[in-house]
Amino acid sequence: MAQIEQINNGKIIIDSDEKITKNQFFSILKSTFEVLSTKNPYEVKIDNSIIKLHAKQVTYLGNPHRSFKKRIQLSEGWGESLKNENSFLIGLYKYKSTLMYVFLTKQIF
Repeated sequence: MAQIEQINNGKIIIDSDEKITKNQFFSILKSTFEVLSTKNPYEVKIDNSIIKLHAKQVTYLGNPHRSFKKRIQLSEGWGESLKNENSFLIGLYKYKSTLMYVFLTKQIF
């Protein structure tokens, strides 16, 4: 695995991406959102509204890109679904105790 920039306790360090299993990913989502479904895209309840979260892990973009470049890869078939008003693409970045959600704007679809 590539040694790239990671965020740990507010500092940048060099290490490999941390792989999140499907079960870990789902558990993290459940700790943040009221998740109503177990399959990605996930239906979640936020402020009495049900929305779909198309969720992926944020990872290194890959060689030859610089060590801080990250990506969220879309799953096949998500393009049309993400055009819906109640659908959003989010990325989950996790490294040790650092956990961040990245919400992307609809303008990219």
